[in-house]
This record gives sequence, C-alpha cells and structure tokens, in this order.
Amino acid sequence: MKWSITLAVLAVSQVVCLAQFSFSTDFSGNQNFASGVGTTGWLGAYGGNNPSSTFASAGGHLTINDTGGHWEGNLKSGHLLYVSVTGDFTMEGFMNSLNSPNYTTTGIGAFDPSITTGSPTLTWVGAFYKGFDGEIGTRSVVNGSGAGDNSPYNISDSSSPSLYFEMTRVGDVFTQSYSLNGTDFFEINSVVMDSLPETVDVGIWDASYSSATSTAVWNSFSVTANAVPEPGVMTLAGVGIAGLLALRRKK
Repeated sequence: MKWSITLAVLAVSQVVCLAQFSFSTDFSGNQNFASGVGTTGWLGAYGGNNPSSTFASAGGHLTINDTGGHWEGNLKSGHLLYVSVTGDFTMEGFMNSLNSPNYTTTGIGAFDPSITTGSPTLTWVGAFYKGFDGEIGTRSVVNGSGAGDNSPYNISDSSSPSLYFEMTRVGDVFTQSYSLNGTDFFEINSVVMDSLPETVDVGIWDASYSSATSTAVWNSFSVTANAVPEPGVMTLAGVGIAGLLALRRKK
C-alpha cells in the first residue's frame, strides 16, 4: 500500500518538474556579456562582429551599443542574449529606450539554436521597435530568406519610447504583442513558423543595420515555457496512477 502511494507521488512530482521552465531578470547585476553570461542564468550571449560594440548590464539596465550589426539574409552580426526553451511559451521584455540615428532595430525573438554555431540556420521570428521611424512590428526569417517586416504600428514620439513586448508560442504559431504600460497589450502579428524546432533560443536581440552606432536599453526580461514530459516519465506517471487506482479498489 505504501509503495503504491510513494510511486504515484514520485511520478506526479517528476512530471511537474519537467513540465515548466521559468526565467526572469531585472538586470540588477553587473555583467559584460561580450565576455560571457557568467552566473546571470542566461544560456549564452552572441555579441556581434564589431569590436566597437558593447554589451553589458548594470544597475537594472541591459545596454547594447551596436555598430554594423545585422539579423537578415545570411548575416548574423547583431547581438542576441538568450535562454533555451522547449514547447509552448510566453516571454516578455521591457525596452526602456532606443537611441537610434539610423536603422537600428531591437526586440525579443525566437531563434533556431544553430544560430550560435559555425554553420547556422538563420531561422527566427521576432517583435521589434525600429527607432529611426518609430515603427513597431514583427520580422520572420526562414533559412536566411526574410518574409519582410510587418510594421502596422507607429509611435508618434519616436525619440525615446518605453515599450513592453510579448511573444507566445502555441505549436507552430508565434503571436507578438506590444504595450505602452505593461498591462494593455495589442497584437502586432501572428506567424506560422513550422521550420522552427521544438526547442528554440529566446531572448533580446539588437542590430544597427548601418555603420552608425546606436544604443538600446532594456530593463527586464522573462519567459515561462511549458515543455512536453519525456515518454519515460509519462510511463512512470501512468504506473503510479494505476497503483493509486488499484489501492482505491482494495478499500
């Protein structure tokens, strides 16, 4: 009797542990991401190709100074700070400001994990703010080929806005939204990305798209992912539940 109860509880606890991943940060610690992620909890940082770019957090801010960065075509010279998530998820980021005298774009996104390898598959989808013209939109790229920007909204005061971005994944559908106050979100676009794998790298990205230097400042980021439990754990859960049912029948 005791064995059946223990097995069932163990099975359920293992399923719960595997079913969710959560990560959040307010950038209160000091970290030079150009040298790595340290103990910040991020999985990795892609720092771009230009040595004049800087990429660091301090005092509650992530600051990215970028020159010559790109995230389009087959170019991957922008910045990306990321964690790895599996399955459906919801992520949010708060962009404090963007000083952009050029075509700089910054936002949150989901990337094919090979983006940080020597042979990348440049496939990703993201929500963004484009500083030089105040556009809010989304971008999707599959194997280096861009489907074009979807930029349905424009901020009248494009000098230094504060914006909240949100992205959800449900299967192959990625939905992006924005907010001016962190409470009222408005959907920008919904994109089917069946070319992205079950496990993706998600986080904050930035690129100047020109030879000028721009500065993006972010205050926070969070993601919660609902992963699919491993088959072995699901089998264990089934055995545990069966044990409980058998126990009930004996009473």
